[in-house]
Amino acid sequence: TLAFLDYAKSPKYETNTNVSNVQATIANGSKDLVVVDLVSGATLLNSNNIDYKLLSILTFGNFFVFATGNDTDDVMTDDDYILGFGSNTATPYYIFKEVFPNVEVDAFVSGVSDLPAFAKLGVYDSHSVDYIIIAEPVLTQVRADTTAPTYENGYVYADLQEEWSKLHQERILGAALFVKNSSYLSKETAIEEFKTLVYANIAAIRLLPSMAASKLNAYGDLNAQRSKFGLDANLAESVLTDNVINLGFSDSQQDGFLSEVNAYLTLVHAQTLDATHIV
Repeated sequence: TLAFLDYAKSPKYETNTNVSNVQATIANGSKDLVVVDLVSGATLLNSNNIDYKLLSILTFGNFFVFATGNDTDDVMTDDDYILGFGSNTATPYYIFKEVFPNVEVDAFVSGVSDLPAFAKLGVYDSHSVDYIIIAEPVLTQVRADTTAPTYENGYVYADLQEEWSKLHQERILGAALFVKNSSYLSKETAIEEFKTLVYANIAAIRLLPSMAASKLNAYGDLNAQRSKFGLDANLAESVLTDNVINLGFSDSQQDGFLSEVNAYLTLVHAQTLDATHIV
């Protein structure tokens, strides 16, 4: 959502943390532009009568394994208790299993936003949790809480982007921007101008993270910011300083775009796209 800071005051702008609801938006065609993870979007585009095309990729993986400090030998094995988010058919799980094929996830919470309490405590459903599959900016939020029981001994066990790159020499492709095809055909100039401005905003806040903080402060106090964007100005500036959220952009009109997308989709066991699925 940081990519769209300049547009979030528009009544047409909507955020939803429930992926199923975002998928439903694509299925029913109710928005001109929709951001959802690439795998979910690609699956929908392969369904019948879906009036959307892939316009760009906006993030490039922000998945990590967080060690709570409960594992006495600090070596993750299948004997340890692993907590994930989503399900065993979701992208984070597939990436984790590619990197750690001999380790199984013991339990899942619905979404990454449900993880902070368990990551801070190191406990889930009466189980002592050893490792957690987590994503930014939630990881930074967890590690910043000096009162958390896991603060002293918790640490990042694995950067899944780095490990994925070592295995496949490919980037992780995360959040993707999809455009309703009929809207693009009737408003191509306006949508292309919007896209260009979004890219410019991404470049600007990556270069100067304090700019993102200033823009977020325009939306009210920290609680109002969290409600609107899922993070506040302080957290946004922190995660953008080293760009641990891997915010960026790759445009569908760039050479090799479809090849990279399909190579990634194949690796995560998802349906691939053809030229009719992209702008």
